Amino acid sequence: MNRLRIAWIIARLVDLQYIPRYILVDKKGSFVQLKALRPSDANIFEEIEKLLTEEN
Repeated sequence: MNRLRIAWIIARLVDLQYIPRYILVDKKGSFVQLKALRPSDANIFEEIEKLLTEEN
């Protein structure tokens, strides 16, 4: 499978409609938020901290 096809499949899986797109992924590689806050939003740090401190 070529890279363009793989990129298209991933874009469809995460409902990619615009770029840039920010996605939060947990330690296991699962998508947590498909429409995460922008890095410039101070609240994103709280979300990341929650993911980093989760024990699974």
